Amino acid sequence: MIWASLIERGQNLMDSHSMSPNDALIEESVECFRVAASMSSQAIGSSLLTMGLFANALMARFEQVGDFANLTEAIANYQGFIELMPRDDQNRFLVLNRLSQALRTRFEHSGGREDLDSAILYSQEALELTKPGHPNRVSSLNNLAGSFLPRFEQFGDLADLDQAIIHLQAVLELTPHGDSDRATSLTNLSAALITRFQETKNHTDLIDAIIHSESAMKLTLSDDIDYSLQANNLASALLIRFKETEDRPDLDRAIVLYQLALDKSSPIRPDHSRTLNNIASALLNRFKEAGDRNDLDQAITYYRGALGQSFPGQPNRITAFTNLAGAVKTRFDQLGDPEDLDQAITHYQESLDQCSLGHPARLDILDSLTSVLRSRFELVGNRTDLDRAVICHQAILERRPSGHPNRSSILDELASIYLTRFKQFGDDGDLDQAIVNHQQALDLRPPGTTGHFASLNNFAGALATRFHHLGDRNDLDQAILYHQQALGQAPLNHPAHIPHLSNLSASLMTRFQQTGDRSDLDKAIAFCQEALEQAPNGHPSRFPTTNTLASVLQLRAARFGDRTDIDEAITHYQAALELVSSGQLNYSTAINNIAGALLTRFEKVGNRIDLNDAIAKFREALRLLPPGHPNFSGIIYNFTGALITQHDLIQAS
Repeated sequence: MIWASLIERGQNLMDSHSMSPNDALIEESVECFRVAASMSSQAIGSSLLTMGLFANALMARFEQVGDFANLTEAIANYQGFIELMPRDDQNRFLVLNRLSQALRTRFEHSGGREDLDSAILYSQEALELTKPGHPNRVSSLNNLAGSFLPRFEQFGDLADLDQAIIHLQAVLELTPHGDSDRATSLTNLSAALITRFQETKNHTDLIDAIIHSESAMKLTLSDDIDYSLQANNLASALLIRFKETEDRPDLDRAIVLYQLALDKSSPIRPDHSRTLNNIASALLNRFKEAGDRNDLDQAITYYRGALGQSFPGQPNRITAFTNLAGAVKTRFDQLGDPEDLDQAITHYQESLDQCSLGHPARLDILDSLTSVLRSRFELVGNRTDLDRAVICHQAILERRPSGHPNRSSILDELASIYLTRFKQFGDDGDLDQAIVNHQQALDLRPPGTTGHFASLNNFAGALATRFHHLGDRNDLDQAILYHQQALGQAPLNHPAHIPHLSNLSASLMTRFQQTGDRSDLDKAIAFCQEALEQAPNGHPSRFPTTNTLASVLQLRAARFGDRTDIDEAITHYQAALELVSSGQLNYSTAINNIAGALLTRFEKVGNRIDLNDAIAKFREALRLLPPGHPNFSGIIYNFTGALITQHDLIQAS
């Protein structure tokens, strides 16, 4: 009989493929079963046999060549098999579990929730058919847990994670000491407990996870194929505990275990890339803890290795790009090498290109890309980077509609980018948009809510900028009022207290320039001095605070002629210069500030050394600016004025 011959031939080819995977073997097997299916009689027995074997062959071909159509066709055949199969068939649970696994696989590739929901329903039916005492109950429990876990990971319902843990605990209870699968059961339960700890911070889960991981390693021989997995999981648990307790031995031991896992893992194993990522993450943590550059460089090397083992379309490729981008950005922050910043931007963009619009990591990647684009703009002043940052943050805002708890902070951040672009390139539309966004953010944070004083401060800054641009005194007065309110609401130990003092000081200085009211100027200096006292060396606000204090002192010296003020201003400008590296855009600005203060002192005291030093500083500031930078015209104006003064003095003598 032809049908029987095709079935036999297809099964023989499947068996051969199982022993030695081969594309041609599995392709021919699929075609044998396909023809057999078209010839299958109406008898349920022959139809079931054909559907089951055909589905198995299609799954094998999908696993071999990755053709998504094979996976979809396999699912359809398994579903047809289940519909025809009697409910009391003793093998029904096997088909249910295979169908559940196939649906879970399709979910991993397409992200459709209905596949996961169906996988759980089929797994639950399979579990009901494998009552306590059934030899396959453990596999049904594992399969159901394996469906609950990805649904939790994708959609965040803690009840799914709890269900997964309940079923994994049942698996462990049914896997006695001495059973070859006990180590795997311990590992799976440990991983789920770690996940729950990260959600709930219940330390009992973390303690149990480490105990289970330790037990799993003791049960696994060093040459066992799963030894790498056990070492990886225990290391991950220790790393998480280190992040909670900052107990350095946990971190060091985690790195040793990750290295052991890496040494025991083959590059062709699916968990090899995960191990590379894990050891890189641990080394990055140790770099942040101890500052050893070798740890950072090694972390980047491992992240590159993990990226090299991922391929377009694989879910882990997005993570690989993102991790590498974050690591090279960290190195840029430490060393200031523009190439690292360029690489971070490239890798974040590549990661974003891999993300679908609904991918759960997309918004975080957009936020990170925005940050590095702004960093590069600050370094080289290229408008394209700011334009891209605006587009990225607009995309984030679109996914955070009214009522979303993060919408106000995103509005403030987007407004900040618009304001930066306005300050550099002068487009009134950017200033208007910044003020609108800051106002909307403030409206979403009424008095008494978290972030209200931050939004007050941001809105005040935008109003002060509009005053400088249009000269409406109401904007300046309103800005000072908002700055004062923000300062009054921010606790003394709050990180924003120092910036609030500096911002209020700057606005008071501006109003003094309009009104000549010395009390505004004196208050500005007092607020700046208070801010500087609260910003020790290394504090992120120390540079801008030092700069602001210097500028206010310089202004008071220019207006009232106090030599002490201009001397102090120059001292503070020089201190500000020491706080930035030569590769930063602020470095040129800091030198220009010193030049301006030296020129002011020359105008008050008449010492030509100050004039000559100012000219040298202006020349250096110009040399350090990238071509086309918007600060160029202002510096060249001051430089030219100083040169003319020098020339006139030479001519007069």
